[in-house]
Amino acid sequence: MPSGDVPPAVPPPAVDLEGVAVGYGGQTVLRDLSLTVPRGSFVGIVGPSGSGKTTLLRLLTGRAARHQGRVEVLGRAVQPSNVPAGVGYVPQLEAVDWEFPVTVEQVVLLGEAATSAPVPWFSRGEKQRARALLERLGLGGLERRRIRELSGGQRQRMFLARALLRDAELLLLDEPTSGVDLATRRDVLELLGQLHHEGLTVVLTTHDLNFVAAHLPRVVCLNQVITADGPPAEVLTPDALQRTFGAPLQVLRDGDRIVVVDAEQVELHDAAAHRRDPVHHDPARHDPSRHDPARHDPARQEDGPRRDGRQGHDEVELPW
Repeated sequence: MPSGDVPPAVPPPAVDLEGVAVGYGGQTVLRDLSLTVPRGSFVGIVGPSGSGKTTLLRLLTGRAARHQGRVEVLGRAVQPSNVPAGVGYVPQLEAVDWEFPVTVEQVVLLGEAATSAPVPWFSRGEKQRARALLERLGLGGLERRRIRELSGGQRQRMFLARALLRDAELLLLDEPTSGVDLATRRDVLELLGQLHHEGLTVVLTTHDLNFVAAHLPRVVCLNQVITADGPPAEVLTPDALQRTFGAPLQVLRDGDRIVVVDAEQVELHDAAAHRRDPVHHDPARHDPSRHDPARHDPARQEDGPRRDGRQGHDEVELPW
């Protein structure tokens, strides 16, 4: 470096926690929490139900009570009940009232409510930005649709659009693949990968160990305290998983692929009995016609030619 040149300033990390205890009221949920997430990271938080995963995200958005320690997001101290600028949050789909009479566009625009003008409507520019994001995320033309009419993948994309409307640098997602099918899970993951590639810092919670192990570069195991933190190959070990989940788990490796399974097969009583004494199916025993007089009365049958020459309803050809 030439003499006199000032080295470029290193930006503060996206998340910086030190000695944090957090909870609700007087009850502590997380303790001894120290965690640093550099900008541009993609991190998965895993742990059992009740381990504090959602509480951690609420801490980063100012919605959980900090009892002690330091909490900084994007270089600024987090204030109570105040989502930091540059942070986008995507809630669990199960926590949303999908019958609420609101449109896709209105949900997205609510992401701008904190910084919008103090009037009961949104500007034309704000609506244009919202529609541009919906178009980018594959929801173009759906802005006036009611949210209850969306599929699981469309609902996730809608909340991503709302988060991105805040010019998010840090994206927080609570169980983004919960309650969706395998194809949708893959679509959501690919979209998050694209956003991360564009420079967004992504932190998500998940209970899907194999989803995390297969795709994310960093995993944080959490159960009231951080029990492990690092690359999946180093973190997803039987000892670390035992500390995190309180149950024995087996880790299988196939090259670079990691799969977590139960350490022992759960033996169900009925399954074991079926293997010892298989039940042979008797079609006649389960034939409904044995108990339905109409099946034996040609005048009352509806699945073949009737006495009057008309066909029963089962003969109607459907367009598909």
